[in-house]
Amino acid sequence: MNSSSCSRSVNGIGIARSIFGDMECKKTFPEMDAIEREDLFLFKFSIPGMKKEEIKISIEDNNILSISGEKKNEIENEQLVNIPIQERFYGSFSRSILIPEDIVIENVKASYKEGVLEIIIPKAKKEPYVSLIKID
Repeated sequence: MNSSSCSRSVNGIGIARSIFGDMECKKTFPEMDAIEREDLFLFKFSIPGMKKEEIKISIEDNNILSISGEKKNEIENEQLVNIPIQERFYGSFSRSILIPEDIVIENVKASYKEGVLEIIIPKAKKEPYVSLIKID
């Protein structure tokens, strides 16, 4: 994928532009889709071959979503005689995403099914605020 096709696919979503800015095209793990709706953010991460207990999710400072874990190699060390091709990822990983708006942490939901981690983060409702200013 060249950089122009990368920027086209990222710039189509408001959250991608505000979170990632000028994103470089490089392989990251886990791969992610970020969707912004009027009332929530939806993040989908591809993390096949893990158990949900092996994945840690946290929100720091009310605006940084972090996921981490360790994907264990299925081949034991004594079996590592000859592996001509090993393209699947193994090892520790972490990924942090800046969330550009106020959120409701108490209502964050996460699910993990068939190798896809889905995190739904509701946006805080913006109440209109009017302040009268006294003229001196």
